[in-house]
Amino acid sequence: MGVQRWRNMRERDRFEDRVDHEITFNETIIKEREQGIREIQEQIGEVNEIFKDRTVLVNDQGVMIDDISSNMITHKLQLHKPLLNSEKHLNLKEQTHLWYTLLCCRHAFLFSF
Repeated sequence: MGVQRWRNMRERDRFEDRVDHEITFNETIIKEREQGIREIQEQIGEVNEIFKDRTVLVNDQGVMIDDISSNMITHKLQLHKPLLNSEKHLNLKEQTHLWYTLLCCRHAFLFSF
């Protein structure tokens, strides 16, 4: 019986060694996964910061584009003012010419009799 008992003890020791080895292996895997999760969390935080920075840049650029657009409209209006004034001048000149022509025709008609 002594040999059988010895064998049982040895098998139990081997089993305990295997269980200890599996526990150690599983703990190592758990630690690696936890480390991987922490790295992913850090990367998500970095991506979040990038998006926040991008939001600030997009907002700033939107303000700049609005300023540029406003300046373009202002300059366009300023460019059209002289054109409008010159068109008014041309219209006035045309009207004056038309009245002068009509007046000349009237005088010619009146003095022809």
